[in-house]
Amino acid sequence: MHLLYCRTLSLSLLLGGSLLLSGCEMAKPSVGKRDASASSPAKQQPGVQQSETIEAPEPSAEPEHGSAKMMLCQKEMEALKQISTRQYNLYQNEFSKLMRSTAKYAVVRTQVNGNTQEAVDALYSYKAKRLCANISQALMNGLSEMAESAK
Repeated sequence: MHLLYCRTLSLSLLLGGSLLLSGCEMAKPSVGKRDASASSPAKQQPGVQQSETIEAPEPSAEPEHGSAKMMLCQKEMEALKQISTRQYNLYQNEFSKLMRSTAKYAVVRTQVNGNTQEAVDALYSYKAKRLCANISQALMNGLSEMAESAK
């Protein structure tokens, strides 16, 4: 039973992590500078073109990177289970709700417009990052308390 749950959770993590960041990849918009020859022909040197195109940087979010972060989050939650069962249960319930909600959204995601996808993807990404940050903090606090009580 536990193995089946872990496999299902792992699959949800991979799907969720990929989904959460799939909306983050965008095409690179070009930002062009004005051609200097159009505004000041007297300053232009012969044979020198004074316009250039600057590429905007691409967001560095990759689905594989998001999946790795979600797997780390799951590992930290498993470690928290050994430190504080009460906190583990709270975060496990919150995590499960988020994954179920993400799976439901994944079903309808392609049926909504791009602006809605972008907004909802950002919302799920925020919720997942915040939950994982809370889990990390709870784990750090628990480990610190354990180390302090060992004195």
